Amino acid sequence: LAEKFPEQCPTKRSVERWVKRWRTDHEQEFARLVDMTRFNSKFRSAAGSYSEAITYPLQRIEIDATKGDVFLQVGDKKERYSIIYLIDVFSRRAKAFVCRNSNSKFLVQNCLRWLLINWGYLPEMMMGIRTDQGKDFLSHYFLGCLTALNIRHEKCTGRSGWEKPFVERLFGTNTRALLERLPGFCGHNVAERQKIRSQTKEGDIELMLTPGELATILNTWTEEYNNSKHQGEGLDGEKTPLEQWAEGTVEIDLRFRENQRLLDVLLAEMPQTRKVSSKGIQISGEHFINPEGLHIPYIGKEVRCKFDINEEGTIYVFSSTGDDFLFLAYDYRGLGWNRSEAASKSHHKQKEFLEPVRELRNLQKQETGKVVPLTRYRKQNEEPATSAEAAAQVALAAKETKKRSQPLTPAQKKIQQELVQGQQAPVQEPLPERFFRCYSTQLQGNPLSEDDEAFLSRCLEKGFYPGQKLRAEAELNIQGEAQ
Repeated sequence: LAEKFPEQCPTKRSVERWVKRWRTDHEQEFARLVDMTRFNSKFRSAAGSYSEAITYPLQRIEIDATKGDVFLQVGDKKERYSIIYLIDVFSRRAKAFVCRNSNSKFLVQNCLRWLLINWGYLPEMMMGIRTDQGKDFLSHYFLGCLTALNIRHEKCTGRSGWEKPFVERLFGTNTRALLERLPGFCGHNVAERQKIRSQTKEGDIELMLTPGELATILNTWTEEYNNSKHQGEGLDGEKTPLEQWAEGTVEIDLRFRENQRLLDVLLAEMPQTRKVSSKGIQISGEHFINPEGLHIPYIGKEVRCKFDINEEGTIYVFSSTGDDFLFLAYDYRGLGWNRSEAASKSHHKQKEFLEPVRELRNLQKQETGKVVPLTRYRKQNEEPATSAEAAAQVALAAKETKKRSQPLTPAQKKIQQELVQGQQAPVQEPLPERFFRCYSTQLQGNPLSEDDEAFLSRCLEKGFYPGQKLRAEAELNIQGEAQ
């Protein structure tokens, strides 16, 4: 300011008062400019609610994961574990999980599996899961399992936590009500961690929880949360999440609680597409085969495989699209099984599979043996035709006679006439007769066609006159030109 306005520069104190007044008058713009977290929590428009269209349990489940603000004792080290929360938007029923790092395998085998067994399942795309754009939520494994279960995946926009507000609010409530009181709490940010670290004296014994203890504490707190009365959009403050859940009008399917084996197949990890070879399905250097030889018809074709998480060395084989189950296959060498019996059944299965081809080859050989060379014309001094050749010639002649005796259809007659007309050459008039016709016509004063007039002029130029001695020579010249 001093450089730009050297004579009218305001004092430093005046500038400070102006900046303070501007920040007060334009608090929303200033927060949007320098502090997006404060802007999103205090100023971003929040008209309406993300629970307005939610009318039954499991219609939308929000999932989120974050590093817990608590150091845990893991052996001789202290680490921060991830906390994953599930919340049902309709009832606000919640569930917590603790893991070292949030990844797709833990999400599927722990969170999604627990959800389907304990809370239930809604088929026909009535059930949806909303997540952010974390790599664990967008992995092929996680999304593939949702597709196999016919569950909708609702992806939030990047850096838009307000699109899943219920699980975000749950994390905030959990941090304020529980995590800040636990031993090993490290603060919400770097400044708060530095402040906590400065209050710790050298030599003090720092008490910390183990991952199992933290999981137990979170489960206890979540149960109390589910049994406490809630207020908010869609809740009247007189019901607990469990009571609100019980008022749902949709019948929840508990098929996976009764048949967890089916869930093992649907949630099994699926590698990339494999091609069935003559030795079986190769995965990680090992060949998987079916003991009954059911893999034989698919040799040379691509299939998709899922590992059985409960039985080592076992895979479930599906079609290339992953929709149809085909057979089970086993790693015989890894399991230490004898492959001789399976190999024998595979050979027998392949023989049955190729039986139609063998029959076709035999039929082809039989038909080839019946073929007799047919000769229409025989040279003189040649051996007479054999009885088989004579019979073949008689059959061919009868066939051609029958073919010729059949009457033609109107369409065939029309085509035949067109061909005959096209092949017939026009009849040419002899040169002398044409000359005398044209000459006499001209003498009588009758008109000639352009071709006849040109022809007559050419004849007269060559000396072709009636009674002329050079008539024979002229006729030869005119014929040579015509040819």
